[in-house]
Amino acid sequence: MSFTWNSAPVSKEVVMISGAYLRQQAEILIAMSRATFDLGVAGRLRAMASELHTRAAEQEDECGFTENELANFKRPVRIGT
Repeated sequence: MSFTWNSAPVSKEVVMISGAYLRQQAEILIAMSRATFDLGVAGRLRAMASELHTRAAEQEDECGFTENELANFKRPVRIGT
């Protein structure tokens, strides 16, 4: 018996996830860790959250500005159609 994996072609585009999104996901993991009674799972969830916080900080260092500074940029105004 053999199995084949049919999938769409993989694109080579790089998708950059924002630091704010990573922090939001980390907060969700922390909330999940508080809701579980299994201390082992809670510890792993907190470790994952810590990793996401680290990735968010690294991303901000690479870009050279924070999400708050991004919000201050104005989009170009289109005149006419």
